[in-house]
Amino acid sequence: MGEIQPSSELERRLADSEREREFLQHLLSMSESDRKLVAYEIHDGLVQYVTAALMRLDSFAAAVPADLARENLDVSRQLLRDALTEARRLIGGLRPPVLDESGIVAAVEYLVGEQTGECSIELVHDVRTERLPPPIESALFRICQEALTNVRRHSRATRARVELVEEENSVRLSIRDDGVGFNPADVRARQFGLQGIRERARLLGGQATIDSAPGAGTRIEVELPKREADLGRTA
Repeated sequence: MGEIQPSSELERRLADSEREREFLQHLLSMSESDRKLVAYEIHDGLVQYVTAALMRLDSFAAAVPADLARENLDVSRQLLRDALTEARRLIGGLRPPVLDESGIVAAVEYLVGEQTGECSIELVHDVRTERLPPPIESALFRICQEALTNVRRHSRATRARVELVEEENSVRLSIRDDGVGFNPADVRARQFGLQGIRERARLLGGQATIDSAPGAGTRIEVELPKREADLGRTA
């Protein structure tokens, strides 16, 4: 039998654990703030400059004859349009405006709509609360983003289903696919992403379940508290 530790030692370890949890939650919050700041900087800086340049070129193009100079001008205009598309894609990946403006349901709809390829993704949601605590919305978004990226890049799935459901004291996010599956212990390339999903859930007082096996598809399910007062509490 293990040695029973003095209560003071247990209290010290609990206090150290709580400080570590609070510190990691603070790091997550800072990371999201940094993403938001970079997204705003791209939008308010780079995107505005490129848009202004494109508008000037569009205006100038109307007065240029259809010759070699006009052809080069048209190529330049297309390159600027491509740059705008890429900048907006980067903004969406860093911190989609829809998450801040409309909440987690709209943000998950955005993620599902952004997916390309042969996999058909169904979204089912039942969230009655208009806005959840910002840390919960951010965590749900990042987890869904990571899971859908894995579906697109690795699963070879033809169908996937995303469920976002509000329950009495929690919010549950589930992503299932009918892909090739994997053994989480053997797939080194994905371990960081999977561990990140588990850690985000744990730090917010929730839990994550990742089920998969070769040939059996993958299920990722996360349950997080929906009240600010419950964040960080272990189940």
